[in-house]
Amino acid sequence: MPTLYTQLDKNTHNRYILGVFIFLFLFFQPLSLDSSFSETKTFGINIAKAACPTGFADCDGNSLNACEVDLLTDKNNCGYCGVKCNGACTNGQCLKIAGGLISCGRLSDNCVTPIDESAPCGLCALFYMLKNIINFVMTLTIGVGVFILVITGLLYAFSAGNSRKIELAKSAVTSAITGIAIVFIAWLVIAVILQGMGYANMATWNQVNCNMPSATVTCVCGDGIWDPELGESCDGLSGVARSPEESSPSHQYACTASCTPTGGYAGDGIVNGPEICDQNSPITNDCSGIYTTGLPAWCTGVPVAGTQTCNSTSTDWGACTVSEPLPVGSSSTACSSTSPQMNDYACCELVSCTKDGCDCCGRPAGAAIPGGYTNVQSLSPCGTSNNSCRLNQSIAIPRNWTITTNHTTAAFRCWE
Repeated sequence: MPTLYTQLDKNTHNRYILGVFIFLFLFFQPLSLDSSFSETKTFGINIAKAACPTGFADCDGNSLNACEVDLLTDKNNCGYCGVKCNGACTNGQCLKIAGGLISCGRLSDNCVTPIDESAPCGLCALFYMLKNIINFVMTLTIGVGVFILVITGLLYAFSAGNSRKIELAKSAVTSAITGIAIVFIAWLVIAVILQGMGYANMATWNQVNCNMPSATVTCVCGDGIWDPELGESCDGLSGVARSPEESSPSHQYACTASCTPTGGYAGDGIVNGPEICDQNSPITNDCSGIYTTGLPAWCTGVPVAGTQTCNSTSTDWGACTVSEPLPVGSSSTACSSTSPQMNDYACCELVSCTKDGCDCCGRPAGAAIPGGYTNVQSLSPCGTSNNSCRLNQSIAIPRNWTITTNHTTAAFRCWE
């Protein structure tokens, strides 16, 4: 007996171990997470993970902080995960870097300069601002002076000997040259004074050497940051079209290693990227199906051929266009006539029935019904019920039709 109990205890113990392994396998499966919608199994309960709200995304793949990125404002994930901006991200678009006189406190750093324009303003930034003002005044003076010289030259050329206009032109030229000279002489005087005081030489007196924070970004093709100022059309994922509506020949769905657009765009005749179709592609979509609108009652619910062309934005197929009825034709007329078979049509109908010269309103017996066919429509030329025009449908093959007449002419139409 003790031996029997010992054996039973061992069997019970093995069953417990096996049961634990089965429990762990069934109820503690690894997590399976998708970027948009996922299902997690924990203790046998399915927990659905919904898609991120509009404007947010799970860029690090960590389920514990899913949807952690604001795609509308995150400069490292602007619009899409991995799209970096030199500066601020506004509404999912990188804020374009612009020039300015103030070299501090900006929303973005200009990668063209060696300093960080997004750093807080300080005393050093004041000197950079003075430098920018001086450079701006020098450039503006040259531009305005050249413009005045051109205008006064035209005034002198078209003066036609008018002494007043000639004197006005001379006076304007003198003023322009004087203004330019004053600016450059002032620059030269300051340079000479500072050089005499030992602060700088004439070539570098307007350079700023204080400790301004260095630039935080560099302008390099391949850094993943789109720099239009360098002539880049795109860079990595930055600057590429994210939808057919955004795309164009200069703004395509992908970017080459040399920062030029590639990958296609809406209207290039090829289905690319997120396009459902392309507006300039000759490819159409088959939308054949059950069609009832405008068909006679005996044809309700028959299949007809239809096609769709791409819409103007390359985002979806347009309305389904079914095949138009064939042009109206006429069957032959005689004392008793049967038309050639009209095969493989989804639907046919009689349009009119007219008498010939042999009898007033067709024969009273009406038109015959061929064997293997059933009469689906009958018309009489004079309002009587002699049914001198008949449309007949094949019993074995419903897509085959024929028309019979008796001293009448039948006009008809068919749908493919």
